[in-house]
Amino acid sequence: MTKLRGHAHRHATGLALLLRASDCVIILGSLLGIFALSHAEQSRFNEYAIFGMASALAFLFFSEIAHLYRSFRGEPPSREYSTIWRTWLLAFGMPLVFGFVTKRTAFYSRIIITIWFFFAPFIICIQRSLTRHLLRTVRRMGVNYRRACVCGAGEQADALIRTIREAPEMGIRLTGIYESSAPGTGDDNTRTGSLDDMIRAAQSGDLDIVYLAFPIHEMPRVKDIINSLADSTVDLYVVPSFETFHLFQSPVTVVGNTPALCVFDTPLQGVDGMVKRMEDLALGSIALGLALLPMVCIGILIKLTSR
Repeated sequence: MTKLRGHAHRHATGLALLLRASDCVIILGSLLGIFALSHAEQSRFNEYAIFGMASALAFLFFSEIAHLYRSFRGEPPSREYSTIWRTWLLAFGMPLVFGFVTKRTAFYSRIIITIWFFFAPFIICIQRSLTRHLLRTVRRMGVNYRRACVCGAGEQADALIRTIREAPEMGIRLTGIYESSAPGTGDDNTRTGSLDDMIRAAQSGDLDIVYLAFPIHEMPRVKDIINSLADSTVDLYVVPSFETFHLFQSPVTVVGNTPALCVFDTPLQGVDGMVKRMEDLALGSIALGLALLPMVCIGILIKLTSR
């Protein structure tokens, strides 16, 4: 079973691409389906199709800003669902405002649009729920897990250890506990030792995630660990006490009910990197095209006045 460790994580960019495609299909397909079942004029099909495609593209755009397609592993479903609804409100509003400004909203049935407004994100949430259920089932079988360790001592570290051990469906396997007072840390499946042992394990590729759960007065040690792991491939999280939140400007994730600040995360790669590259090229081309005309005019003026 070890050979399947992290199989879905290695293909996370492909899974995110599938989710993006399915969201677009749900948004456009639900609108056209509601339109087909209604008694609206069939000659308006193209109008609804354009509105649906515009909303789908806007949803993809705002979802990148909201980080909708990141991993929600270990976080409550409500966090992902609320992100979906916030993204949908923005995506739905953009083409609606554009249609209002261009006086094209009169072509659309208020009943169809209202039903679609609630139906599309509801179906997306159901799809995410089914995906979560499938992944949890697979993770309970010992597939698609990530190896993690907890470093630190005190209530935060102990609570995090208990959370990981009691929730195998998160797909996080605790393989190391360093300097913790949690009971039962010396079993055969969990390594213990010093922080130097943890750093060597992380640098040798034996760990995927490192959680740092030190008290606030030990922040210098946290900084030393961060510097030591800066060139490693692990995802590094700081599990802070409440006062620590003010020391970092980092994304926050949740492991069960325990908050963690993301310090290092896997950068864009695979499909995400390709999408980002295409986006940069497209936006750069548009900006260059917009700047071309004034640049030509300035060049002509310089040429004329230099005679």
